[in-house]
Amino acid sequence: MARMLMISDEVRDALKQLVAKAAERPMSYEELQRMAAIPEGANKTNPANDDLTLTIPHGYRVTYTEEYQRPDVRCRHMSVSLVDGKRGTGAAPEAVQEICVMLGYSNPIHECAVYVGTIDGGLVINVVEPVSGKMEELRS
Repeated sequence: MARMLMISDEVRDALKQLVAKAAERPMSYEELQRMAAIPEGANKTNPANDDLTLTIPHGYRVTYTEEYQRPDVRCRHMSVSLVDGKRGTGAAPEAVQEICVMLGYSNPIHECAVYVGTIDGGLVINVVEPVSGKMEELRS
């Protein structure tokens, strides 16, 4: 059964605040490489991102960061999971797309870099796009 995504004015404002905070302190390419080097299966959550995480009513957890996926390509990165989801479950694609729109993504999720991770057995949907909106910056 799909989980309802309820977006109030307060949630919209909180998402805007996440974007502003993330823009003030992008993760460097070097820091991103250190995170990527953590072995698969280990907890790759970054405590420094706790204040860039929001729980949306009805159980969606969203983390939004800006980071350099390449030394010269600044990207937005959104991770969404279900707070109390069952093992192997994750957010519906429609909910992920709507959250991306509210975070300022330029492209639909099927055109972005998308990958799935896990945390506590639940699925974490990650969506990455250059802040410029030009996906070719990640393909070249």
